[in-house]
Amino acid sequence: GKQLDFYFMKLLIQSGHELSISTDMPIVTNMKERLGSAERSEEVEKEFSLPDSRSITVGEERFQFADTLFHCAGDQNPNTVQELVYESILSCPATCRDELLSNIICSGGTTQLQNFRSRLESELNHLLENAEKPEALYVSSAARYSAFQGASSIASTHKNSENMWITREQFEEEGKHIIHTPFVPPTSTQKSARN
Repeated sequence: GKQLDFYFMKLLIQSGHELSISTDMPIVTNMKERLGSAERSEEVEKEFSLPDSRSITVGEERFQFADTLFHCAGDQNPNTVQELVYESILSCPATCRDELLSNIICSGGTTQLQNFRSRLESELNHLLENAEKPEALYVSSAARYSAFQGASSIASTHKNSENMWITREQFEEEGKHIIHTPFVPPTSTQKSARN
């Protein structure tokens, strides 16, 4: 999200708008959220009112920054959104791929861009020419907070299951790679050693 903000600001500055990274970044973020679109539309130019009552016209920039999600230029980001989704699904067992394709959930603030869903669906369909097409692509209305909500739900469900948690001591002893270790419930001797 923030990288898109900076890229959007760069595009706006290149098109002649006077903006400052130190003071105008919140305005650019707001502009991105209100005017940005993942697909081109007939209405290219849109007006945006600045806090000081001036307004600026935003044109192609409102599409260009979002294009980097779907068509990368150079080595900035080697994988596009659709490639990441496609590769994630292909990394799963073949028996569940159709179901995964039918249940794609987009989360995060960037997925709230206008036409994000239809653009991702179109790009995925292009990648999946001879394969199963996605039946449902769901962009949550609370996409910005869905990762937090999911983690919160899991935490509250397992709050009394101490074997589901990594303690500070375990983290300090094992290092950050312990987070990526598959969950294995501790044995009764490990539990008694903790106490």
